[in-house]
Amino acid sequence: MGTQARAIVEKAGLNADELINLLNKAFCDEWLAYYQYWIGARVVEGIPRAGLQPELEEQNESLTASKKELEGEISESMRLLAEYIKTEG
Repeated sequence: MGTQARAIVEKAGLNADELINLLNKAFCDEWLAYYQYWIGARVVEGIPRAGLQPELEEQNESLTASKKELEGEISESMRLLAEYIKTEG
């Protein structure tokens, strides 16, 4: 995290290192869930395959949509942060 971003986060009363750690954990959880649904849809076998495969693929697509929505929110937050730095800096 950059020096100015760290200062803004700490000014807001948050611990920057703890925030980074929590964001990394959330990122890892999302990728693990995505991978589990993706690989599960490809390796499922037997009688339940017909019902499970579409469900796993749907969950995977849902995670992809959530990821895109989150990326948009992060981009907007970064834009607002950049504007704040320009006006305060």
